[in-house]
Amino acid sequence: MKKDLGKLKIVFCGGHHTSSLPLIDVLLSTGEYELIFIGRKKAFSDDRNDSLEYLDIKKRDIKFYDLKTSKFYGKSLLAFFRIVGGFFHAFYILINENPRLIVSFGGYIAVPVVLAGFFLRKKIITHEQTVVTGVGNKFISWFADRVLVTWPSSQKYFKESKTDVIGLPLRKVLFDKSPHLFKSNNDLPTIYITCGKTGSHIINQFILENLNTLLNNFNIIHQSGDYSVTNDFTNLETVYNLIQDQVAGKYYLRKFMFDDEILSAFSDADFVVSRSGAHTIYELLHFKKKAILIPISWVSFNEQYLNAKILHNAGLGLILEEDNLNLDNFVSYTKKILSRKVDVSPEIEKLVNLNSTQLFIDEINRQIKIQN
Repeated sequence: MKKDLGKLKIVFCGGHHTSSLPLIDVLLSTGEYELIFIGRKKAFSDDRNDSLEYLDIKKRDIKFYDLKTSKFYGKSLLAFFRIVGGFFHAFYILINENPRLIVSFGGYIAVPVVLAGFFLRKKIITHEQTVVTGVGNKFISWFADRVLVTWPSSQKYFKESKTDVIGLPLRKVLFDKSPHLFKSNNDLPTIYITCGKTGSHIINQFILENLNTLLNNFNIIHQSGDYSVTNDFTNLETVYNLIQDQVAGKYYLRKFMFDDEILSAFSDADFVVSRSGAHTIYELLHFKKKAILIPISWVSFNEQYLNAKILHNAGLGLILEEDNLNLDNFVSYTKKILSRKVDVSPEIEKLVNLNSTQLFIDEINRQIKIQN
């Protein structure tokens, strides 16, 4: 890959790469920036498949560094050495690339990059997507020049003088007209089931075990993720091939959703079934889409449940605990969500800032200008 001489160089890093894509696309379109991404080529150490963040970044012809580090919690000596190794690897990358700015989207993968950037006196912006903040993002905020947050309730976790509420950048394609790639010509309602980039094995396994029953009652758009250890995608594909002539509904199975497919999935579905990550919640609010939310039970500070409560309080979401995920409960919840009427109140409209991407770009330019 050729170096872009004379262009302003920015490093993006962090585990929530979806938030970075709207910014990356805008910055690339100007032709003024050279972008570098530091992340994970594999979502898990035992996964043979490339991560979605790697696929998305390489598709844009951006230099990608696969950082080897580890999470903080636990008392593993190996994890400690990986964290130290991650810091020196990040330090080497930043010396070699010499960026004008580091943009962090949190998580353990961003910690060594931000810390190395601080020692090298780099300008740093970090963004918090969730309602609460984890240990990693709190640590990152100490070294960041600016902290941008999605929700007003997140401000209390950070130093007030350097924190702004801007919302969550959404991909431009989500504002386009849907091509309706998943429209069905039967009378069955359509569910969009999204299991995240690494795939929720619990949800995938539930769908696999009940696919015949579900497809006789619904059309299903199913984004399964791609994890080579569980092989959920392959297992789902195999079972569907055996039963497709015996079911009334259509089944659209994808590992990942790209560009117009994600827009079509939201537009063509009557409701959504998903975990409750920050981006999913924000996109559901943007589309005013009803959803059954199954929060991950083990994440720090009950983050996903609190995210889900935002949609629940807006009248759009029902929360189904994963311990209660069975066919009887699922069918009961689908009946409730289908019968629910959505009242698009001014309060719902205020939850989504459609100008988030531009506000973030303005802050990037401001931090670069300070250095001139």
